[in-house]
Amino acid sequence: MKMKKHFIITTISVLSILSCEVLAQQAQDKSKDENERLYFYPSYDVSRIIKGSLALYPNPASKTVKVALGDRAEFVDINGAILLVYDELGRVVVNKKFDDEYLDVSTFPAGQYIVSLRKDKLVYSEKLAVIK
Repeated sequence: MKMKKHFIITTISVLSILSCEVLAQQAQDKSKDENERLYFYPSYDVSRIIKGSLALYPNPASKTVKVALGDRAEFVDINGAILLVYDELGRVVVNKKFDDEYLDVSTFPAGQYIVSLRKDKLVYSEKLAVIK
């Protein structure tokens, strides 16, 4: 007896440094043999991205940046939040527990970055310019 194959597929296409599109699709099954079919299930674990809800200053920066929740932030308790910083190519350059309100950018190359604070299914983000 053959086992059915089940896959969970989530595709994320990065369109630019400030926007992304999450694509999900379900394959139409044309196989007559049920054991050869592929089953696709959409992911329901979707995060809500809230742009402009972080306050970063100074911005642009060259040494240290203060990271604080902005006026539009929806949660106050940031215990256990994760701080993520993405470069212009979408690579993660910082991934750490948010335990300090200051971010050292002195070793970052000059350029544009996205700073995100993730808590549960909410993502607070703001862009940051690093200058030298």
